[in-house]
Amino acid sequence: MKRGEETYDIFLSYRRNGGLETAKHIFDLLTRDGYRVSFDIDTLRSGDFDTQLLQRIDQCTDFILILNAGAFDRSIDPTVDRNKDWLRIELAYALEKGKNIIPVMLNGFTEFPDNLPDDIVAVRRKNGPKHDNYYFDAFYDKLLRFLNSTPACRKKELPQQADNDDAILKVESDLACHIYIDGEEWDTVQSGEICRIPLRGGSYRLRFVSTENPADCIEDKKFRIAKDTEEWYSVVLTPIKQKREKQEERRKYLLQLPDSTFTPHEKNGKWGYINNPTGEILIDYQFDEAEDFHEGLASAAQADKWGFIDKTGFAIVPFLYDMTYDAENGTGVIQKGGKQGLIDLSGKEISPCIWDFIYNHSIDEEAIEVENNEKFGFIDRTGEIITPCIWDKNHGFCEGLAAVMNQGKWGFIDKKGEMVIPCIYDDANSFNEGLACVKQGEKYGFLDKKGEMVVPCIYDDAYSFEEGLACVQRGEKYGFIDKKGVEVIPFIYDEAWNFNKGLACIQQEGKWGSIDKNGNMIIPCIYDYAYFFNDGLANVQKEGKQGYIDNKGNWVKDKE
Repeated sequence: MKRGEETYDIFLSYRRNGGLETAKHIFDLLTRDGYRVSFDIDTLRSGDFDTQLLQRIDQCTDFILILNAGAFDRSIDPTVDRNKDWLRIELAYALEKGKNIIPVMLNGFTEFPDNLPDDIVAVRRKNGPKHDNYYFDAFYDKLLRFLNSTPACRKKELPQQADNDDAILKVESDLACHIYIDGEEWDTVQSGEICRIPLRGGSYRLRFVSTENPADCIEDKKFRIAKDTEEWYSVVLTPIKQKREKQEERRKYLLQLPDSTFTPHEKNGKWGYINNPTGEILIDYQFDEAEDFHEGLASAAQADKWGFIDKTGFAIVPFLYDMTYDAENGTGVIQKGGKQGLIDLSGKEISPCIWDFIYNHSIDEEAIEVENNEKFGFIDRTGEIITPCIWDKNHGFCEGLAAVMNQGKWGFIDKKGEMVIPCIYDDANSFNEGLACVKQGEKYGFLDKKGEMVVPCIYDDAYSFEEGLACVQRGEKYGFIDKKGVEVIPFIYDEAWNFNKGLACIQQEGKWGSIDKNGNMIIPCIYDYAYFFNDGLANVQKEGKQGYIDNKGNWVKDKE
């Protein structure tokens, strides 16, 4: 078959200086898995650009771009002739043709230059996996997920043996494995058997890949065999398999641990994670900075750049950003050049870095607060704008509506950005249990989602409804009302908090206790303060001692 007549699924683009070995490795794996890969190893890439390479890009669905340190140095150097910059020409053509661009970032590549030429600047918006030798299996699996093409599922043709073979390679292996010679699959040897391979005398690159798990492999790049020689080659894959299985067992163990188990810890200027109760090192000390885990991911930094790591220490989102924040609700905040953007937790960019602030801790799982030029708006978790930054202030969406302020007055919008309740109130809280607390003049009341006033604005202060009741203030005292505005618990308390787990903390004569929904005193007012029952416990202080009590007033533990 003549060069150029083959068809391809994937095009590999790389710099020979720094990217060739990785490109070869990826080529071997992809071809093994049935993909048709264009890997240009039969030209030195000198002189005029080979138009047949562009024809290969035309055929391909996916364009894998290997990025080593300095990969774009030639592209941003104005003294370099564009027509001799192979990587730039290939990338520009792939972008023009709308190919699926997948950057593979090698160790040492930290970020895309700010001054990329116009014909390739769009690559900055493309996402791909960060190459990791230690967790190569995870990297390769992630690379496959970025592909749009599918394997051809054809049987590989074995290399043709020469008529004048003059050497024999006899391979034995402790595990069944495929034998590759110079990137081509030659044969398979079973455990305990011997495979005889005729060769010419010379140098070869050998690779032995377990038939059970391709991750178990050995490569010999400098194998030599003399002519008229029979040579034994023993392949030992068992230790590699055992090491991988141990790593996989460790990975499974780490991934099942709760987020709270991982405590950031500094040692000798580097950060890792320990199990705080036991002191066990969970993730080695390898980061310049590290934050707490949320939803299985944590922000961490290397070489002054931030990304997100999983519980094994693997960079799910590469270290490319000035800062990363708030892995919540399946998204994370990234910051670059003083602006913030949004990514999903696979590293795919959802919203570019165009916002002054993104408040990813929003209660609502579908809508996120954003800020630009001291004005506020909302985007959804696909990056689409719900409402531009036009509000003076806002609260996050809750129960489908969000409180917004315009020219000093508050109202409510829906998730289409449409005004549902006009901005006529002096203050407003988010909806909770179907009602929202609003302020008119100096008094507070409650309205429903139609904007109808359910409880008139007659109270001096009010909290949102919790567990069917709301704590409100009249004069100097606090009590509780139901959703019809009926006084359920009289106004006899100096201060009070909303109900939580059936109890509310209240204050009388400078001391705190708790009551139930019938107003019965459950825990007498003997504490200097008492806050929020959660999972049946309240944080209290008495006679200078801080700790936790249960819902019967029993002391459970001291505060750490």
